[in-house]
Amino acid sequence: MTPTVYNFISDFRKNENRAFEYLYINFKKPFIDSILSSNSGLNNAQALDLFQDSLLVLYDKVLQEKILELKNPKAYILRIGQLLAYERFREVRKQRDLKDQLKYRTETFEIDSRLFEEIKTDKSLADKALAKLGERCKQILIDYYYKNLSFDEIATKNNYSNGNTVKSQKSKCIKQLRNFYYES
Repeated sequence: MTPTVYNFISDFRKNENRAFEYLYINFKKPFIDSILSSNSGLNNAQALDLFQDSLLVLYDKVLQEKILELKNPKAYILRIGQLLAYERFREVRKQRDLKDQLKYRTETFEIDSRLFEEIKTDKSLADKALAKLGERCKQILIDYYYKNLSFDEIATKNNYSNGNTVKSQKSKCIKQLRNFYYES
């Protein structure tokens, strides 16, 4: 005999395993099929992890008495899974953005450091090149290279719309600085 919706909630509260058995038997396959068909990029094991995490969220909400009755547990569990998947994707994207920014900083530092090494050897040419550079460019380069501010911090400080705008502007400033330096 499978418990009714009411019984599975009361079984959760009594800490009985048959509530989990009921949910696994009745909702695991539809949940996983739905997650996999949603073009989420998840594999079967990741979808199963989401299902289990969704059950734990449901379990916690029942124990906290935030859920007293549930007419459609299948839809509720699926929605929890979708929200958890979204949070995980957001976290992965955030980590990827940080890795990309680190890679960009490393690559540009290597290129830019060669230019700055040349500038160190010939200060008069460097002074001439820097004098030709606009104030906003000077400020970006100082903030980025000497004060080690992030693109977002520079954007906030200098009223740019976002960090990507500063990143683009910094590249243009370096290009200008190179051109001025090699013209001199």
